[in-house]
Amino acid sequence: FEMRARKNYAAAISYILKSKEITGSGVKGWKVGFQANVLIHLVDNYLEYKKADSAAKYLDTLITFENSAMSGIGDNSVSSELTGRLMALKGDYKAAYQAIVESSKIKDSVFAVRTVDISNNMYAQALAEDTREDLEKTQSQKRKLYISIAGIVLLLIASVSVLSSKIRKKEREMKQ
Repeated sequence: FEMRARKNYAAAISYILKSKEITGSGVKGWKVGFQANVLIHLVDNYLEYKKADSAAKYLDTLITFENSAMSGIGDNSVSSELTGRLMALKGDYKAAYQAIVESSKIKDSVFAVRTVDISNNMYAQALAEDTREDLEKTQSQKRKLYISIAGIVLLLIASVSVLSSKIRKKEREMKQ
């Protein structure tokens, strides 16, 4: 990133290629995403460096990688955008426009899906909070009911004890 900021694209590409070597091939998990990012940065840097052939080579590698290792994971919007930039660099502005429009459509549909997903999650969370509040309210009412029942039972026991005590006292008095 520092080399790119300095517009030293050759050095940036060199560092990216070293990063690509580190990950190796056939690696699973988070490294798949890392490998895709390395390819994206390679294409991006070659485009900035105005090296259309090298950008095309790594863009093809990226598209192949997206279709195999990342099948079903990515949305291919970045590769469509990079394709558009490559076509513009080559002077094919009609194809560039179509690729950028395709990328925008993909990004918009992904954004819409994510927005709906966020909305659904927020709704589910609100329902869960309402359910939790209702549950807490019900439990609080149960506790109050149990305390009331326990109080009534204790009052009955106390009343029976007092009455029993009075009855025994009267029985003793009558015996005397």
